[in-house]
Amino acid sequence: MASALDHICGIHKYSTESTKAIYAELHCVDDFIVEEILKDGTIISVDDPKLRPSGYPGLFTHFILVKRNMDTLIAIKILSKRLNVPSNFFFLSGLKDKEALTAQRACVFNVPPENLVSLKLPKNMKIYNPIRELRRISIGDHQGNRFRIRLRNVVGCLEDVFHEIVKEQILNFFGHQRFGIWKPTNHIVGKMILLGLYEEALMTFLREVNPLFPNREAFIDLLEERKYGDALKLLPARKFWLERLVLRGLTKGVDPIKILRYMPQGLLRLVVEAYQSFLFNLLLSELEDPPRKLPLVGHKLNLETLDSKTASAIKEILDGEGISPKDFKVTCAKLEISRGGFRVSRILLKDPALRKEGGRDYLVMFSLPKGSFATIVLREIAKENLVQLLLGRRKSSSIETARIFREMNNYYLAIVRKYFVGSNLQNFTV
Repeated sequence: MASALDHICGIHKYSTESTKAIYAELHCVDDFIVEEILKDGTIISVDDPKLRPSGYPGLFTHFILVKRNMDTLIAIKILSKRLNVPSNFFFLSGLKDKEALTAQRACVFNVPPENLVSLKLPKNMKIYNPIRELRRISIGDHQGNRFRIRLRNVVGCLEDVFHEIVKEQILNFFGHQRFGIWKPTNHIVGKMILLGLYEEALMTFLREVNPLFPNREAFIDLLEERKYGDALKLLPARKFWLERLVLRGLTKGVDPIKILRYMPQGLLRLVVEAYQSFLFNLLLSELEDPPRKLPLVGHKLNLETLDSKTASAIKEILDGEGISPKDFKVTCAKLEISRGGFRVSRILLKDPALRKEGGRDYLVMFSLPKGSFATIVLREIAKENLVQLLLGRRKSSSIETARIFREMNNYYLAIVRKYFVGSNLQNFTV
């Protein structure tokens, strides 16, 4: 049976038999390693991070960013502040998981390599091999990602389950981290922005703090009372930087549209794309035999160009959502990414391998094309045990993980009750 988190993310079926599953644990972020694969097939390894120069130096400095348990946008924010250059001077081909050890290629405009070498950074992020290059990196400028995932205390026959997944193409759902695992409201906020409900979007972003936040109830009460300055005081000084930005704006009476414009465009793009991803997941869940590619709903979507089954399913989903493609023409910010596009409906694991590491621990290895999610592969392995598996990256104690899972599951169920009607998000304009 799909979990409450699956429901929130619009994921309603498996690619393999639901009875074929195992129990396993992740004990820390180091159990989940993500390494970017460049277009030429080179893997940016966390063990030996190196870049091969193109031979055409220029004003862009390319480097390898290795981070541990850090959001990619936070990493760029730190680099921007310490190098004293705008964040839009940095370029990546894609985001990487937060709760993982990751390695990826990045670049910055007009910063000498020696400035990166001498930079003092937090211990959970490092820069390697800065080199001058003529061209910058663009979104999608990589082939895919290699994953090395250590599953601990496995119960069940992992070999059989993994073999079943490897031999077939699996449904290419957008993974849970696209929506948020600890705060799965990105797509909810994104839909509100598309509908022009800017204040509601900001309040949802603030209000849905997860139950592990120690001052959660007091914080929510202060938000309801519009005591934004007092709510701001409850947030830790070195975390929740985006929440603090929003609260400072609300405290000063800044118009919600202007607050959204102050927020990083990458974040606004992320939440709107999260809603596109949610609609895609609903569509992929609905179709019995999906075509090779399915559309991402955007303002340029033309249903007449699609096969009748796909067009009919999209229309039914959009009717249930109370939204239309033209709503994706965002007016509060320049988000041309919301025009839409296409995404493959199924993927095949590349270079899969499984290695027993002693006791009941295994190392699972595979590569996926860019834009595909390892958590969807883990979902096929662990089925209903996935959420507890993912939450375990934060705490190493099995007892503590079980407690967190109970609290988070209740939180997910509350989000479903509050924001959903069946499999659809509510029509917030009614």
